[in-house]
Amino acid sequence: MTGTVLRTHTEVTPAFLTEALRSRGWIEQATVVAAPAETIGAGLMGVCARYSLEYDREEDGAPASIIGKFAAIDETARAFMSSTGYRNEVCFYEHFADRLTIAPRCAHVAIDDEGWFTLLLADCAPMEPGDQLVGCSVEQVEIAVAELVGLHAPFWDSPEVTGHACFGGGPSIDPQLVALGIAGVVPGFLERYAHAFAPEEIDFFERLAAQSAAWYAARPVPRTAIHADYRPDNLLFAPAGAPPAVAAVDWQGFMPGNPPGDVAFLVGNSLTVDDRRVHEDRILRSYHDGLVAAGVTGYSFAQCEDDYACSLIQALSTTIFGAMYGARTDRGDRMFEIMGARHARQILDLGADRFLG
Repeated sequence: MTGTVLRTHTEVTPAFLTEALRSRGWIEQATVVAAPAETIGAGLMGVCARYSLEYDREEDGAPASIIGKFAAIDETARAFMSSTGYRNEVCFYEHFADRLTIAPRCAHVAIDDEGWFTLLLADCAPMEPGDQLVGCSVEQVEIAVAELVGLHAPFWDSPEVTGHACFGGGPSIDPQLVALGIAGVVPGFLERYAHAFAPEEIDFFERLAAQSAAWYAARPVPRTAIHADYRPDNLLFAPAGAPPAVAAVDWQGFMPGNPPGDVAFLVGNSLTVDDRRVHEDRILRSYHDGLVAAGVTGYSFAQCEDDYACSLIQALSTTIFGAMYGARTDRGDRMFEIMGARHARQILDLGADRFLG
């Protein structure tokens, strides 16, 4: 893929930033003369940095800062993500992001054959990132789910997504191979995090390790583009009354998929168990109403409910593989404890373990 690829955030220079911003029309006459950087985010599957931009002259509309995103320094995390997640995100920003309000604007996107990549994105400040350890309020979840309609509905049953060159022509997922992968990592996942799980949740994870192939085989066919990692750490929320209300980052899971899965993932891991039990059905119904209002036809609420429950195998996969292949940190451990426990309880509450066969 063409374009300059930088491997670390420290390789970014004022000249590189000037060229990127001018190529997108974000600046015209101004030149970046300095760009001090600070790393931001958890950095489990990549590195993000904010560059404060200093110019040689004032120019209306010139951004005060910009976000850079790069491949993980950790070799295990980078190897795990280089063939899929990094390329999915590059595909999103190259071909889809400009048509959606949910994502930051992109000034530069490039990836090389080894999976090293470089993204330059608009800084969405004063929007503030969510926090997986804190979770979301019910109102924040409602706002974020409503925004998903704007991602899912425009591409519903569109061959542009399901047949896109970024995704099309690749090997189909073999449930048996995925099941072997899950069986291989669940014991280590439980060794780390079982202390945070109830006995019936541990029992569920053990059954999952032995029987996940049936669940993968039961997944519905992809209907539209999905985010696939739609959770508080990947969402930015605006101050009250400021548009847009929410934006999503970290599009490494972007792919054709089961759209209610984005809803189930957010609802399940960002709300307390008590709040989810009270509001889950209403939030899902509101999402389905939004799809219908946006022109989606032939998709009943009953089907949406079933797809919602079945999608939770993807939520567990994201949680388990993210825990076992990402760079390990104290915050990450606490995050995966919360996500693992909440999704296991969500599955048991919904009876979604029926998909284990």
